[in-house]
Amino acid sequence: MALLIKCDCGKKLSVKDELAGKKVKCPGCGQVLVAPTPTVVDEITEMITVDPPPKRAAKKKLDDTAISEDVGGKPAWSDDKKPKSSTQKKDDDEQDEEEDEAEDDEDKPGPHWVFPGALWTEVMALGREGIWFASLKGDDLKKATRLLKSGSQPSKVLGEKAYFIPWLMITSIWCNRKLNGFTITYMNEGEATSKIQTPADREERDEIMKAIENYMKPDVERNVVKHTPLTAMVAPIITILVTGAITVGIAILAFFIGGDWEGRGRGALVAAIFNSLHWLGAVGTCGIGGVIGAFMVLWLVVRVVNPPIEVTLKPMPSKQGDDEED
Repeated sequence: MALLIKCDCGKKLSVKDELAGKKVKCPGCGQVLVAPTPTVVDEITEMITVDPPPKRAAKKKLDDTAISEDVGGKPAWSDDKKPKSSTQKKDDDEQDEEEDEAEDDEDKPGPHWVFPGALWTEVMALGREGIWFASLKGDDLKKATRLLKSGSQPSKVLGEKAYFIPWLMITSIWCNRKLNGFTITYMNEGEATSKIQTPADREERDEIMKAIENYMKPDVERNVVKHTPLTAMVAPIITILVTGAITVGIAILAFFIGGDWEGRGRGALVAAIFNSLHWLGAVGTCGIGGVIGAFMVLWLVVRVVNPPIEVTLKPMPSKQGDDEED
């Protein structure tokens, strides 16, 4: 006759008669129980349901399932592979092509332009480090353009013959859409310096501006200002007033200083300037200032008649620097 034991965890188990009064362990929770003394259990023996212990094979299957969830649906050592559908094969092929294109980016021809001149031809090329300019002619020009078209980096093609402006040093790139040229402003040994370039037409200028913007992305912002005749007058008027004030000041200086200045080194240059002002006198100085002012008035008229549309590319503030300040 079997003995019935009910554990606190709800597990029911039966044990042999010879275990009456002895300690047994619950297979469900592991709690130690004491087997009861023999009683009449004929009626309830039929109601006893003993849960069999988990089989070893089932446990292994559970372990495999747990591992398969970690590695994406099957064990890492499994060799079972379902055949891929045509859609999956197409996606994989496209992904492989994208990876190949990413690996070959460095070998693709970088943007470059050629500006013919009377004596020299200037080559402008964009690279990973910045913008390269080089004045070349003859065989050097042919070789450089051929290598740039084949995908060689400007730093290797142009080398020491190039004038280099790093991307990190550029403070702004400005152009007037109604003119062909554009201006690159950058820092050179702590001083603001400008490089003016004049493409053949506005289409080439827009192409260059767009290529530069793509190289500077995402840390670049584009500002477009469409001037009216009134706002177009501001810059020329300010320039005319400043130039007039400087001209008057120099004319007064030329009136009072004497001649026969001498000096050595840098003093010789200052002496030459003072002697020239004395020779020009106040009238000559004002005459030169008047000619400069006439060109500025012409500039003012042109801007009023044809108000400029200014496009400026500026590097955005470094996010890393903002994080450090916070």
